[in-house]
Amino acid sequence: MLAFKGRRRQVMGRGYTELFFLDEVTALAAGHRPCFECRREAARSFATLASQAPGMGGRSDADALDRALAAERGAGRGAGRGTRLQVDLRHASGRLPAGTLLQQGDAFLAISAKGLLRWSASGYAPATAGGTDGASGLAEVLTPPLTRHVLAAGYQPIWHASAGDASAS
Repeated sequence: MLAFKGRRRQVMGRGYTELFFLDEVTALAAGHRPCFECRREAARSFATLASQAPGMGGRSDADALDRALAAERGAGRGAGRGTRLQVDLRHASGRLPAGTLLQQGDAFLAISAKGLLRWSASGYAPATAGGTDGASGLAEVLTPPLTRHVLAAGYQPIWHASAGDASAS
């Protein structure tokens, strides 16, 4: 959404910084959450589901969510921080919720209700078996654990139009 209540703001201005992603699935994988100002209903739903996650202690305020997501964004990056969860792509759709983003080498994949989709900055395409687009083998899970909890609990992210009806099975 690039418009909200007719407001115009300078990107990278005062206050918070506007970030632009292909879709909500991509933003969630990057460790962000819905905006409490322009997507209040989605943000409340996300927060309610997140408050039930291990380690959240029932907290659903923006500050608690932001702290938890910021900590998870750094997990698996850099020395001494461990590694990201690895998943076998043959079983990924059964183990991880729709809306989860994965990386295998240079390929990015999204788990949809209908199976794996290849992600690119311009949209989604079907993932094909046995190719370099990652329909088999191991992949790293990019979507943070808190967000995966929220997705598994029923949160429905907004997908780019190229994904088709990715949320319907």
